[in-house]
Amino acid sequence: MDLNPIAKDERYLISERACKSYELGNKGETEITQGLLEMYRESQLNGHRIVSFRQLLEGDFAKKSYNETQSQFQFAAVGSVTYSV
Repeated sequence: MDLNPIAKDERYLISERACKSYELGNKGETEITQGLLEMYRESQLNGHRIVSFRQLLEGDFAKKSYNETQSQFQFAAVGSVTYSV
């Protein structure tokens, strides 16, 4: 993501944007959890068993299927945690 200066009186918007990823959906899961699980399932279908959150969020499937929320998810998911099954 590109870094841009944010006026002091608009910095509250940062937390609002990140929080939207953690709102509970109709299945009782957060939007980011649902998205990451779907991205992980897709990566398994493509032969990737060990993948980081960062790789999921920056992958082609995320860019295609989560185009509108991809940057929001990236912002909310700080760091790169490896998840394997």
